[in-house]
Amino acid sequence: MANDDNRRQHERIPVSKSVETKTEAGSQNGEITDISVGGAAIISQGPLQIGLGEPVELRVENYRNVPGHVVRAHGGSDFAIAFDLDEDDARQIVDDITENDGN
Repeated sequence: MANDDNRRQHERIPVSKSVETKTEAGSQNGEITDISVGGAAIISQGPLQIGLGEPVELRVENYRNVPGHVVRAHGGSDFAIAFDLDEDDARQIVDDITENDGN
């Protein structure tokens, strides 16, 4: 379970941020419920046809598209992604998103 170990090596920060998740099949709005340098947990507003390993891009508020891939999917609307970024870029995104949470 190396993926579980990797997913847990970074502190998860609870947030409530609107997000658009884009896949090859389309896009869906939802909410990021927690984020870390490793990735994010998301609840979509409706069922999302998404599979493990599938590439995704996230748009958080006015932030650029953030690349990642699916590492967990539950029941079609609850899923998690791992960022496909180097750690410095991922840390900057997390800092920006969490700094503005609640403002």
